[in-house]
Amino acid sequence: ENFVLLATISFLPDRLQRMPFESVDSTYVLLSVLIIPLLYLPKMSMIRKTGLETLQAFLGISHGLRPEGFGTILRMVPTRVESGAKVISEYDVPKHLCMTAEQKLPLSVLMSVFDDVSTWPIVVKDKQHRPGVSVHLSAELLDPSRPITPSTPLRIESIVDKSGRMLAFCSINAYNRDSGELVAVGKHTKFLPMGFIFEFMFERFMPLLSLYASNFGPYRKSNDVLMKNGTSKNILDIIGPLEMTTSGTKTETSFRVGPLHKNPMGGMHGGCQSVVSQLVAETGVGSLAMNKKRPVLRSMSMTYMSTGRKQCDVEAEVLGDPATDQMLTANVAIRREGGGGLVSTGSFKFDLV
Repeated sequence: ENFVLLATISFLPDRLQRMPFESVDSTYVLLSVLIIPLLYLPKMSMIRKTGLETLQAFLGISHGLRPEGFGTILRMVPTRVESGAKVISEYDVPKHLCMTAEQKLPLSVLMSVFDDVSTWPIVVKDKQHRPGVSVHLSAELLDPSRPITPSTPLRIESIVDKSGRMLAFCSINAYNRDSGELVAVGKHTKFLPMGFIFEFMFERFMPLLSLYASNFGPYRKSNDVLMKNGTSKNILDIIGPLEMTTSGTKTETSFRVGPLHKNPMGGMHGGCQSVVSQLVAETGVGSLAMNKKRPVLRSMSMTYMSTGRKQCDVEAEVLGDPATDQMLTANVAIRREGGGGLVSTGSFKFDLV
């Protein structure tokens, strides 16, 4: 007991060390035990020696504390981190992410992958490891006539173009691993401030948070969210049925946000918003084209304004004339239920072939 007391006193300020030994009671010992670790917390960052270890700790926390989210269905993991916080991921497209009978990966799902992948270099590069929240996200297929399928092995590279205290700008390139051909590109803008408590905990306590999430997190024993009663679920099962109504150039539906639609922070995942928006946009464009031409989605972008947590209304309006135009644009808005504030807006550009 005396040894512990003497060792503790050695860390105390000089003024306290000069006090008579017997006057340093248990109160000082308790305070020093609580305060001393805080003085040395910056050294805890040395536990994470590489960018890949930082990402693994971050993903361990987000999956351990809330694994039942939209990001888990993507089954993305970082492969390696290069200099400049460039994150490279090798990705084999899961069949459950393909909506159509032709087994084509929807662009909105690829953009959902871009959403997560482009967050990783920010976590690595930012001193406080803040993932931030999405402001704007876009994706484009370089050749829409050659869709991405489960047989297309991808190598996805993401890098931070510029970052500061408030904003980070990222670029994403997706290549065919076999041929090296660039098949899709994306851009992502994120708002970084997450609040004092979040930033302090992730900067100083990430190793401890990761350890807690992996061993004591409330969802550490959660089963695969894609399995229910032994039946594999695809992305349409997870989105759920959408009852759409079309009138002229406008298509509307209502969407209820469930546990599998959320991000680790509890709001509607940006990737989920893009998938729902594409489904509504395709319905509107397909209704307007009336089988005269086949619409093929070339590019899309989403701008995020607020958090969608419960019920949302989704509306798409198609611009252009399929009889004369070679491209149609569908603008989509997601609002809180009952004409509430905007959650996000999207723009979808379709080639007519």
